[in-house]
Amino acid sequence: MARSLSMAGHRDGRHRRAPWWVAMALVALGACTPGSSPPVPAIYKLAFADGAVVVPTPWGYCADPDAIRNDGASGFALLGNCATITGRVFVPQPADRVVLTVAVRARRPGVPTIAEEIDTLDAFFTSSAGRRALALSGDGSGVEVIETRAEDGIFYVLAREAGRPPASGLADRWWRAYFDVGNHIVSIAVIATEAEDVADTRALTILKGLALRIRKASPAHSAG
Repeated sequence: MARSLSMAGHRDGRHRRAPWWVAMALVALGACTPGSSPPVPAIYKLAFADGAVVVPTPWGYCADPDAIRNDGASGFALLGNCATITGRVFVPQPADRVVLTVAVRARRPGVPTIAEEIDTLDAFFTSSAGRRALALSGDGSGVEVIETRAEDGIFYVLAREAGRPPASGLADRWWRAYFDVGNHIVSIAVIATEAEDVADTRALTILKGLALRIRKASPAHSAG
């Protein structure tokens, strides 16, 4: 069950530990003041898997250049407030204080797609293995699955992690989505700050928008 996630690498050792990017998330959320450090170029679009998966950032968001990982078969990016990340004052800024994460991984031969297994994912994410895959801290024991839904081949899950957040300043609940782009599995998430009251419905809208942007921009999805 849920072989598309377990065999694609979403539960390997790198994901059981507290993610390395959580310490950088406060920067992308706006922990520093735009203009307080030398400006860096704004990254509004990323390409993974030799261009098969394209990630256009939503309005007001840029990719953090220090948080990009791209080895061809897999990749990761953290998107946050563009003014804060670039150090430039006169760039668009989003209304919502959230960070977005994007993870891309090649699907191994013989492994089902997310769309093919979508009816089994609710049971998977409420299992101990599924909660561990969702955990930001790397420990799924405190993870509670609040809501799941499947729409147009995309599986969405709203989760909460009880106890201390993995990085000071991050909220303890988040939406995540899983979907196929060609022969790759894409996982995206939206996480707010502790202080920011971002409604679950608003966070889901942001997440859906990013998923649709990735699908529309990616040649692999168009070809499929």
